[in-house]
Amino acid sequence: MRKILVLGAGRSSPALIGYLGEHARQEDWLVTVADHDRDLALSRVVGNSRLKGRSLNVRHEKRRDKAVRDSDIVVSLLPPDLHFLVAKSCLRYRKHLVTASYISPSIRTLDADARKRGVMLLNEAGLDPGIDHMSAMEGFEKLEQAGVARISGFRSYTGGLLSPQSADNPWKYKFTWNPRNVVLAGPRTARFLKAGRPHYVPRARIFTSPETIRIRGIGTFEAYPNRDSLSYWKQYRMTRADTIIRGTLREPGFCRAWDVFVKLGLTDESFIIEDCHKMTYGALVRAFLPPDMQNGTLRSQVARFCRLHPRSEAMDKIAWTGMLSNSRIGLASGSPADILQHLLHRKWVFRKSDLDRVVMVHFFDYQTRRKASSARSSVMQTCMVIEGERELTAIAKTVGLPLGMCTRLILNGRIRARGVHLPVLKEFYRPVLRELRSYGITFSENYR
Repeated sequence: MRKILVLGAGRSSPALIGYLGEHARQEDWLVTVADHDRDLALSRVVGNSRLKGRSLNVRHEKRRDKAVRDSDIVVSLLPPDLHFLVAKSCLRYRKHLVTASYISPSIRTLDADARKRGVMLLNEAGLDPGIDHMSAMEGFEKLEQAGVARISGFRSYTGGLLSPQSADNPWKYKFTWNPRNVVLAGPRTARFLKAGRPHYVPRARIFTSPETIRIRGIGTFEAYPNRDSLSYWKQYRMTRADTIIRGTLREPGFCRAWDVFVKLGLTDESFIIEDCHKMTYGALVRAFLPPDMQNGTLRSQVARFCRLHPRSEAMDKIAWTGMLSNSRIGLASGSPADILQHLLHRKWVFRKSDLDRVVMVHFFDYQTRRKASSARSSVMQTCMVIEGERELTAIAKTVGLPLGMCTRLILNGRIRARGVHLPVLKEFYRPVLRELRSYGITFSENYR
């Protein structure tokens, strides 16, 4: 019997655990779901004797090492900063690791050691990043097989959004995945390539000028750039491309309002405000405003500081959150980002009756003729829209299923590569995308 260790039983875990449990008897697996919250772990494994739940503090080195040593492969859904600890244990005991998180600089340093020890450290194997990489590679392969002269650009956008009937607040947004990742979106300078030139968008400007993305039959969205598109230039083998942009989709108006929080400094996690429970949210906002702007209502002060009309839609969204109110902050201490997350956690509640959706769209720019004088530019658009279900969100489905499928491929010896990888190898993306189609996760195509 082979043993799979799943670390983390949070919002994105149900589809992964369900997939592993579905195949456990046939594949002769025992799947252990471990979380710091034992009750949560146990709740994820009900009704399947091949699944068991337990508590585990992964920061406790000896307990973490023992859990890894007793497994054949580890799947981590933990916060990104904990993956390195898990990866070190996996290398120590020569166990493979699969995660949905971006490859961190610390994980990259493990590549040589992982190759030497015959270990696969697979990252970015969930939704975004994950399915976006695999579907991009499939698109490149399809165009190359069609004999196009050159793939000149690739633009990719993904959003974890709400189904229209659940978009019932001014932001048309709720937490359907890790709230921390939402609050800290855009923490670094975004980098991308456009028309042959590198572009850098600092944190202060990421939400100021969103791009408008129109998807026929789906709707109109706005997009802000992800932190690093340039690193995928080589990963995607697009060294002849003039454009590569990866971005995040939101409903129209979201970015202008979120930019208010950024400009005020409320997404900062670099310092702690002690005794903030003694403050009101409005007092916190006033503390971030310049002294010479503190006249008139707080709403008018914030609007003036952010160069907005006091009755604009953006200011309506900010006021709706309660950030301008006299309500007391319910935290003993915390960073501005902690306080903002604490407030939005109560306002952006994803109820049991709510439904989410995932929208992913790719634009492949290509030339059909080889002579520059007669080259004709065309675009292939591929689009995936996944609707959530009552008991399974679209986010959980699109994060968990590819993770499970990649885990199965590695465990069954279908992947020979070793070291630190993304799922951009044919051995990954061909079988995973094929199996995802059997679960209704498909892409439509159109050309212009």
